[in-house]
Amino acid sequence: MHEPIMEGRGYYNAHSELQARSAREADSILERALAAAAIPEGPVTIADFGCSQGRNSMRPIGLALDRLGLRTGQGRDVMVVHTDLPHSDFASLFATIQSAPDSYLGGRRKVFSSAIGRSFYDRLLPAGSLTFGWSSFALHWMSALPLSLGAHIWPIFATPDENAALAQAVAADWRAFLNHRAQEVIPGGELVLVIGAIDDSGTTGLEPLMELANDELGRLVSRASLRPTSMPQ
Repeated sequence: MHEPIMEGRGYYNAHSELQARSAREADSILERALAAAAIPEGPVTIADFGCSQGRNSMRPIGLALDRLGLRTGQGRDVMVVHTDLPHSDFASLFATIQSAPDSYLGGRRKVFSSAIGRSFYDRLLPAGSLTFGWSSFALHWMSALPLSLGAHIWPIFATPDENAALAQAVAADWRAFLNHRAQEVIPGGELVLVIGAIDDSGTTGLEPLMELANDELGRLVSRASLRPTSMPQ
């Protein structure tokens, strides 16, 4: 399977306001985690898992730096590590970190930025090195699709057999993510993960949009503007 590549040149930065507003719903959880996180003796490491192009990372990472700085003093070195897939738009990420008006680097001389181009379903950091980890609207992406959905692009509309295969793959991804983070986080470190969910009726709220997208893709295929494809089984 080929790695899915998000459109570059800052596209996500310009089209992710919904994700940014939704992530603010986790602010109270973020505050509690930052107040509870253990503080190591040496440098502090913060990781941003699934950073995309960085726009939506500036505020929560800045908040993490403020809150941890109140506890450590401003003299402590802090490494902020952003992670995403190898072909992500890291140029836009670093441009945002360097020049965005709300960049978390603003006025902070002891904060250092880096990036890792690798899936967060792999080990990314040395054991016992991570003080605080953040991820927002990234963990819904699977490491690989186990099959192609037959009738719809949206998993909510998958058949029972398709759902069973997807659930097994998602569970394996989730275990991998947590097992790797458990090795990386210091004792008493904290993770805050913002993830989409379904409500009591089994829907996400995005169904009308996905129905529209599915119908339009079907029309493009019927007009031979797109070719139907199938993933390896």
